[in-house]
Amino acid sequence: MGNWHNESTDGLCEALLSLKNKDECYAFLEDLCTVKEILEMSQRLSDKQRLRIRQRRL
Repeated sequence: MGNWHNESTDGLCEALLSLKNKDECYAFLEDLCTVKEILEMSQRLSDKQRLRIRQRRL
């Protein structure tokens, strides 16, 4: 994967960090992504969390 850190992604990170609560986060995600993209990201996060738990057990 190439270097994706740039002004545009900096802005995205800053916007994410500025969210104050879950409702703001839902609204932000709905403005930025399709429902399918949101569900896919949430599944990837769940998978990553399960993987971390497994790695800690080894």
